[in-house]
Amino acid sequence: MLFTLQALNFSRKRFGPIAVDFGGDSLKLLQLSAEEPTRVVAAASAVVPATARRDLGARQAFFAQMLPRLLQRGGFQGRRVICSLPASQSLVQHLEVPAVEDEQSLELQVQLQLRERMDVDPERMVVRYFPIARVTRDGQPMQDVLCLAAGREVVMRYIELLGGLKLNVVGMHSEAMALHAALEHVHGGQATCLIDIGAATTKMVIVQDGAMAMAKTI
Repeated sequence: MLFTLQALNFSRKRFGPIAVDFGGDSLKLLQLSAEEPTRVVAAASAVVPATARRDLGARQAFFAQMLPRLLQRGGFQGRRVICSLPASQSLVQHLEVPAVEDEQSLELQVQLQLRERMDVDPERMVVRYFPIARVTRDGQPMQDVLCLAAGREVVMRYIELLGGLKLNVVGMHSEAMALHAALEHVHGGQATCLIDIGAATTKMVIVQDGAMAMAKTI
């Protein structure tokens, strides 16, 4: 099953990067104009075969086969892409670590929590974390941190897939970050709960004062 929306006639300099969503049941592509007012330049999608949804190798083969077709038939412009990793292949976890003043110490505390609490080797992960708020536990200052991570092998697999198609990866994000960025213009500065009901997982992000305050994958 294949759906495409032909590109509108804009100058190449006005195109944003091509957004690629490796979803649980479908592969989706979207490109917007880089100038205001924002317009849809091109969009396309293809349903992942049922036989490939639980087989990582088959999924990768499907993506490699289908991406060039969607790019050509959808009329996408340029080779820059920004993509979101499947929620099922990434970690979203809130951590409470001892409050520290410098960034390097906070990073070490996050890595320690990943090892001890999650049994995850941070050296084998691509980790991003966002300080949320400071709290006090048993008289001790603690830092609440939102941690987003994915295996380096997983990340490299997608980079190699896109690179093999002569695409230039300019960004790679978790679905929580993509959801936040996509709807930033809607929630503004208000506290808002964003919910994405997907085929394989449901993602929930709470945004307050323009920043993620909570995220969860169900």
